[in-house]
This record gives sequence, C-alpha cells and structure tokens, in this order.
Amino acid sequence: MKTILNTLMLTTMAVTGFAADNKLNFHVEFPFTIGKVVMPAGQYSVEMVTSRANVIQIKNALEGKSAFVNLPTSSRTSSAEQKAEIVFRCGGAGCSIAKVANLVGGSAISAWATQDPEAKIVAVKLTPSLTKAD
Repeated sequence: MKTILNTLMLTTMAVTGFAADNKLNFHVEFPFTIGKVVMPAGQYSVEMVTSRANVIQIKNALEGKSAFVNLPTSSRTSSAEQKAEIVFRCGGAGCSIAKVANLVGGSAISAWATQDPEAKIVAVKLTPSLTKAD
C-alpha cells in the first residue's frame, strides 16, 4: 500500500510540474530582432518569465543565446479558439515579435503596433517538443 501511495504522489507531482511548464518551441527560417539583439534563423523555445509584466524569454536551441521580451498588451480568449503561435511583423527594418498567443492557456500578449504599412505578418506554430514547427 505504501508503494502505491508513493507512486501516486510522485506521479501527481510530475503531472503538476509538467502542467506548470509553459515552455513551447518554434522554428523560423529568418533572422529577427529583440530590441537590439539579432536572433538568427533556427529552432527556439519561448516561455513566460512573468505574466504580471508579460515578459517572455526566447532561447536559441542550438546556440543557447537568449533574450527577454516585454509585450505590453494582453487579452484573454478561450484557449480552444486560439492556436498557440508566435507572430512576427517583418518590414524594412527586419522582423520582430508582434504577438505570442496561447503560450499560457487563453492568453495573447502583443507589442505595440508599428506604423510600417509595408510590414508582412508571419505566424509560426508553437509546439510542445523540439520538432520543426510549421
């Protein structure tokens, strides 16, 4: 009986820890900037550092290079209605993060809109494993 209880407790703790992890992954074929830091094309992880200030960390899986982003605006929707994705705005000055949707269930955080009418929006799927994203 004690073995069963210990196993149940460890399983519960593992599931709770997994559920609390808000790290997802994505792959981009283009470089992008975070502030003044240029991040190369490649495989990345993204995770919420603090939801209070909407700060996320973007980390390059190959190089280990990381940067922090504060996305000042947030909204809530049904997590079933929204895909987990990271959205980039690409224009004459390069690409930058415009929005991260459903990193934490039902939330979307975004940057202030830029005034570049030529900017192209590129949405990249966030995945729970280090597989190449769409």
